[in-house]
Amino acid sequence: MKKLILIATAVSVVGAASAQTFSNLVSTASFGGVSVSGAGVGNSYVLDVQGFVLTANRPAGSLAINFDFAAGAQPYKSVDLIIEGSYSTLANLSEFGTVSTEIVFDTNNGATLVGSGLLAKDWSEAGNGNWMAMINIPFSMNVMKGASAKDLYFQINNPATTMSLTKVTQKFHPVPEPATMAALGLGVAAMLRRRKK
Repeated sequence: MKKLILIATAVSVVGAASAQTFSNLVSTASFGGVSVSGAGVGNSYVLDVQGFVLTANRPAGSLAINFDFAAGAQPYKSVDLIIEGSYSTLANLSEFGTVSTEIVFDTNNGATLVGSGLLAKDWSEAGNGNWMAMINIPFSMNVMKGASAKDLYFQINNPATTMSLTKVTQKFHPVPEPATMAALGLGVAAMLRRRKK
């Protein structure tokens, strides 16, 4: 039991050594009154979007978001692009969709394209509620320092619909740390050994 506690402590200390950073956030919307603010939460960069609303008077719009990132102790191997919002309709059917793209560069030595993704989705739902869409973008190489650029385009097809974009989350996935993998392996070996006794 003491060995397992020691291994768990070693894993948590190694994990705590990660200190990733997100910086240089720039956003541009196709209409005024939109603001974007970001906060790092673990390996994720959570972007709060205010004022991006589509209605019958403004049925389409786009939002471009760029930022830089630096991994912590371990490089990143992929990223999730997660977009979220809400909708409401006066009719029985709400119709809206998105075509969103993202490209990711390794900026450690110049700017090398390491990943890109296309997220295309339509919603046809009745009533009021929340919507969410996600895509995973694998990198062609592990990235310690990079830049992300995305263009999010939305359109409503029902004039009775109101659609809002409220949050964009970038969840980065680090390569497993060798020390963590070794510690987990030792823990499994210790448990198997204990069961044999």
